[in-house]
Amino acid sequence: PVIKLHKLQRFVVNLVVPPRYLTEDNRIADRINPEYETWEVQDQILLVWLQSTLSKFMLSRVLGSNHSYQVWDRIHEYISLHIKSRARKLGTAMCAVTLDGKLIDEYLCKIKGYVDELAGASVLVRHEEYVDALLEGLSFDYAPVIFVIESKKHTPSIAEIEALLYGHETRFTLYNRNAQMISST
Repeated sequence: PVIKLHKLQRFVVNLVVPPRYLTEDNRIADRINPEYETWEVQDQILLVWLQSTLSKFMLSRVLGSNHSYQVWDRIHEYISLHIKSRARKLGTAMCAVTLDGKLIDEYLCKIKGYVDELAGASVLVRHEEYVDALLEGLSFDYAPVIFVIESKKHTPSIAEIEALLYGHETRFTLYNRNAQMISST
């Protein structure tokens, strides 16, 4: 917001640097373009400000930058790489979630948490990927529901899948309770 507020975007994105010299004669005589001098002063002020706002950790990644756009580019590159790495880890973790004795609500919330974290990292999970993650971690007890979902012409919405899973869990729990009552008599 500060960069935008002071209209300094031109120093870090959509970079427009005025020519240092307007003519070859100016270059030979080392007469610097006044617009360039103004740009350079503003750039250096922004450079110092950017560096002063960085943590020691991040500052070490931008050392050697002579202009504000270089600092901005290095920060952007570092964060982009970090986000990509985090997104891969989250995607792998999402696909590794299993029901393993959890209630279906816990299971669904765990996967939804990964989907939300990925969205926070600017990675949108495609609907089919979300559905695959939901179905892959289910136990054999959910095979009938998986069959129903996979046999549909169009992939159901997440809400429809969740409703099927909640319904199955309720019926399955009830069935097991009734079976235990019958076998104990």
